[in-house]
Amino acid sequence: MIAIAKQIAEGLEAAHEKGIVHRDLKPANLKITKDGTVKILDFGLAKAYESEPTAVGALSQSPTMSRQMTEAGVIFGTAAYMSPEQARGGTVDKRADVWAFGVVLFEMLTGKRLFTGETVSDTLAAVLKTEPEWEAVPTSTPSALRNLLRRCLTKEPRQRLQAIGEARIALEQKLDAPDTVRVSSRLRALPWVVAAAFFALWALWRPAPEPAPPLRLSAELGADVSLSTGSWPAAILSPHGRLLAFVASGGAEGRPLLYLRRLEQLDAAPLSGTEGARDPFFSPDGEWIAFFADGKLKKVSVSGGRHALRRSG
Repeated sequence: MIAIAKQIAEGLEAAHEKGIVHRDLKPANLKITKDGTVKILDFGLAKAYESEPTAVGALSQSPTMSRQMTEAGVIFGTAAYMSPEQARGGTVDKRADVWAFGVVLFEMLTGKRLFTGETVSDTLAAVLKTEPEWEAVPTSTPSALRNLLRRCLTKEPRQRLQAIGEARIALEQKLDAPDTVRVSSRLRALPWVVAAAFFALWALWRPAPEPAPPLRLSAELGADVSLSTGSWPAAILSPHGRLLAFVASGGAEGRPLLYLRRLEQLDAAPLSGTEGARDPFFSPDGEWIAFFADGKLKKVSVSGGRHALRRSG
């Protein structure tokens, strides 16, 4: 895990040295190749520093930079990974990437989202007002790594870690040290907790699926259910393009449930054990659906076992 974080820091450091701020660092923009190399993707929101000299060729690596993107009062990025100054629409510099790196590192260590909300506005409010849940960081995490995390996630930019290169150096030192992060005895005593942690990391670092051709679909939800507007995206298509999953509310309790429709069938079926589901996503092979519910990351099989599909209505 530390080796992955170090490579992310190295990639950001290389961009910053060329005068480029990514502004949208998040797990979805990180890819791990088969040989273990981490690649930072999607510099579409990148911008050059206004206050520092721009290296030759830097603008060509910032394809969507425009005059509006260099002005305060304009918000770009993904809400859960925005720095506080970015969420306010303030001036953004490389310290915004340091903050996003801290958010990603927190999620790697804990296996859970740092900032969440039912809407984008709620998420931005959490970024601005709430403090990270520090007690969620495993007790086996070395103090040096905890200190690095706190410095990256300081809301005041002037008090935050000023350069991502400092994070890279700290991580290199931990790789050389003999006491790198160990699995605690508590986790060794609870195999199911370890399995949940590995699945959470898989969710954060799953390989990006091959893009599918545009497809327009229509799915019957049934007379007693309605598509949930609190979950984003409202509906998702499996990587192989044969399954449609969505969150809908209905029934006696009215709690959201995860529904699945095979495109060769007319009806959508609810998946048992998915009460309160939100933000679902498929595994790369399309055999599992992960989702958030009751403050936890869960998964359900698309077929077989107690999670077998049941036809609705």
